[in-house]
Amino acid sequence: MQAVILHFPPALTSRDLDSENLEPIRRNIKLFFQTVLQDSLFFIDIIFTFQLSGLSTQRAWQFISVVGVWGAVYMLDGLIMLMFSDRLTVLKSSLGLERSTSRVSAAP
Repeated sequence: MQAVILHFPPALTSRDLDSENLEPIRRNIKLFFQTVLQDSLFFIDIIFTFQLSGLSTQRAWQFISVVGVWGAVYMLDGLIMLMFSDRLTVLKSSLGLERSTSRVSAAP
C-alpha cells in the first residue's frame, strides 16, 4: 500500500483578498463555467446523434437530430467563446453585460 501526501495551499486571509489576488481566482472560475457550458453542448450533440436520432425513421427528423443539432452546437460553442473572451467584448457590450470599470470621483 502506498501513502499519498496531499499538500493544500493555505487558506486565504482577509489581507490576501485584494483585487490583485482575486483576479486569477475570478479568471479560473470564469474558465470553469466556460468549460462546463461547452462540454454540456457536446454532450447534447452526442445524445441527439446516437440516441434521439433513432426515435423516428423519418428523414426530416434524422436530418434535424443529426445535422441540425450539430450545426446549432457548433454555433453555440462559438457564441460561448465570444461571451467568455476577454479580448472580444463586442457581444457583451451589445447585450449590456459588460461591467463598467470607470469610477466616479467625488467633487472637491
